Formats: sequence, C-alpha cells, structure tokens
Amino acid sequence: MSTVGSFESDALTVNSDSLVSDKLIIDYPIFYSDKDTLTGGSGADDFVFYSPYQGIDTVKDFKQYQGDEIHVSRYGFGGGLTLGTLQSEQFTLGTSAQDADDRFIYNKKTGDLFFDADGTGVRRQVQFAKLSGAPSLDFSDIVVI
Repeated sequence: MSTVGSFESDALTVNSDSLVSDKLIIDYPIFYSDKDTLTGGSGADDFVFYSPYQGIDTVKDFKQYQGDEIHVSRYGFGGGLTLGTLQSEQFTLGTSAQDADDRFIYNKKTGDLFFDADGTGVRRQVQFAKLSGAPSLDFSDIVVI
C-alpha cells in the first residue's frame, strides 16, 4: 500500500504505490515506502516531502509553468532550512553540492533531485525524487514548510 495522500483532490488513485491528484500531493512517512509515483493534475500542484530518507519518489508531471512546487518539511529535512521559498544559494544544478550552502542539487539532464544536509561531503547527499522528463526547476520552485 502506498504511503501517500492528498487534500483538495479532484481525482485520487492510490494503488501500487502511485498517486494521481490535483492540488496537494503528500508523501507521508507513516510506512516509509521506498518509492512512490506522484502525479499532479491540471493547474498548480504542490508535491510535499516529509523527509529525504524515504527512498526515491517519481514525480510524473512537474510543470513549472503551471505553478507546480516541491514542498519540503523543515523538520524532516533539517540542514538549517528556513521557512518559505528556498534561498537561491541553497540550490545548485549538477550532480553534487558545489559549496557548503548548497542543500538541493538538481540534475537537469536526468531529473534527479538530491538533498545535502551540509553541502560539504561530510554527510552524503541523498536522492529523494526524480522528476520525469527532467523539467525546468530552480530554487523558487522549492518551498520549505
């Protein structure tokens, strides 16, 4: 059974670790599923992640131009995150952190999204999501809640 849920959904399907919804898509930590498939609907969707340590979830249809956002828990992720839109210096494109400020690393070629709690390599970065089709993503698409 999937560990995902949704609020304000127009359509919701939860089976075989997949979720189809519109508005708010949440990856709940209750059962610590190792991989889920999250699919938003038309319009702006919020894909919510409680922790980076629950396996790699696939986001099927992240669309920056529709206002989709990645929401991450300040408490579940840690790393000195502050509430609100991610700070630009905490985001980098590539395959690994470039400096101690980097927390989120997005590989724009593969769609892999990583979290690095310290940006220094002392604690290894963890992939927590894969955005299908490697859509555009920047710091302003990530919101700390």
